Amino acid sequence: MPSSVKVAVIGAGAAGLVAARELHRECHNVVVVEKNNRVGGTWVVILIGLGPSSFDISREIASVAKEVHVAVKPNPKLVGMELHDCGNIKFHSMIKCVHEDGLVAFEDGFSIYADAIIHCTGYN
Repeated sequence: MPSSVKVAVIGAGAAGLVAARELHRECHNVVVVEKNNRVGGTWVVILIGLGPSSFDISREIASVAKEVHVAVKPNPKLVGMELHDCGNIKFHSMIKCVHEDGLVAFEDGFSIYADAIIHCTGYN
């Protein structure tokens, strides 16, 4: 087995954290350097639905994602709304289409490139 080395991983996004974990598993001394005051990188996540599972998942993801966009059935009270304690969660009307390059277009005219789309179907 090769000797342990000191490694610095630049960036605490998904790729940086996985790289650090794998290096640590190989018994290397790893430090992760991140310019922001939180981990998670710049993920943009789209959630579909507004049931209890979507609400819980959106709040969990918001702690590590740059932005969380929740697609809900037309409801004038929700579209454009932000949660006061999670300013990076935004509500939109339903998704109009998703392009192969990751661009998600909502029926309300907003569009954004997403890293992940999660369809929340509820708790069992």
